[in-house]
Amino acid sequence: MGEAQNPEQPLEVILYNQTKERMEPYQMNIDKVMPPVFFTADQASEIADLEKTILDHVKEMMARFITGDSDIDKNWDAYVKNLDNMNLKRYLEIYQAAYDASFKKK
Repeated sequence: MGEAQNPEQPLEVILYNQTKERMEPYQMNIDKVMPPVFFTADQASEIADLEKTILDHVKEMMARFITGDSDIDKNWDAYVKNLDNMNLKRYLEIYQAAYDASFKKK
């Protein structure tokens, strides 16, 4: 806790305890979070071009699937094919290369 406990103003303690009780059980396991990776200038340039197109499409289709504007069962294969056409494979290769450069044991 960042503050000393004050019995006359117990809000800090209440908030701390509620957070521990209600949020910590749902905290993401740190082992499942991808650590930050660093790109070369060429990788950064290429990934920036790919990422804009890919993420815009993902966000649009997520909204369409959620709202029912697009049927996820009928249109999933087309969605995946569009991602492939947007060069998702290359996008993942760049991330993998940056990850390997940062974390692969030598």
